[in-house]
Amino acid sequence: VRPRSEKYVLSLNVNGDGYHIRQLDATVDDAQKKEYMELFMNNSTGWYDECANWQHADDGTRFQSSPIAKLLLLASLKFASRDAFGMGIEYEAGRPGWNDALNGLVGMVGSGMPETYELDYMLRYIKSVLDKYNRPVILPVELSELINQITMALDVLAENEGDGVLNEAVSEQVNITLVPSALFDYWDTVATAREYYREQTRVIFSGMTKEWPAAEISVILSRWISEVERGIERAMIIGYHVGDNSTGSSGLTPTYFSYNITKWERTENRNE
Repeated sequence: VRPRSEKYVLSLNVNGDGYHIRQLDATVDDAQKKEYMELFMNNSTGWYDECANWQHADDGTRFQSSPIAKLLLLASLKFASRDAFGMGIEYEAGRPGWNDALNGLVGMVGSGMPETYELDYMLRYIKSVLDKYNRPVILPVELSELINQITMALDVLAENEGDGVLNEAVSEQVNITLVPSALFDYWDTVATAREYYREQTRVIFSGMTKEWPAAEISVILSRWISEVERGIERAMIIGYHVGDNSTGSSGLTPTYFSYNITKWERTENRNE
């Protein structure tokens, strides 16, 4: 997946009288990854051995992890992919939910709440398993660094505003047009950390790991669950401002969101 500096592109709007930012060609076949996979080419079949699709460490061995570590990796990347309002999970490429009718939502910098509810369930499940068995979790150092970056970004977010205050401010905006600066700064910091993780693990992992106590991971997950719940609350508030004098108290959220980027800096690069 390309970083934002490459997948956020300037394009003509539908009327052809101005420009807007769209998310296009977000994925690319990685030549370096393909070259690495060719090391595992089976000359008898003329195709890759199955191990070509496995993750490897820097020394060429298979990089292995436990099922709970895999789930935690998935949950971490999903949590780091929440949209700028902290509501839906960003759609970066492809077909969201394999629903062809939503193909265009990806280009509109879209996100979805169904994946947020799935993330909430997954975080709670992982936490319940860690609390029940209280066994340490061994994670790749690259993922550990991402988790640390998320924690620091949450600390800054709490110092700057506090999510309760942010949700109060959101609820007072009948026509919500701008992401509050504290939320935007958090989103930008975590998205940058996610992009750095992807770049580090683009071809292989280093092979180095860190052991996390179950209790420490459980505390982190509790914090993430609270953040997801605040995002759901925000979605309810925003969704109900679409109606007349709505209070956001009925328990329903929008399903999808799209974002308009109002300020940007040109990189002077062009996509092929």
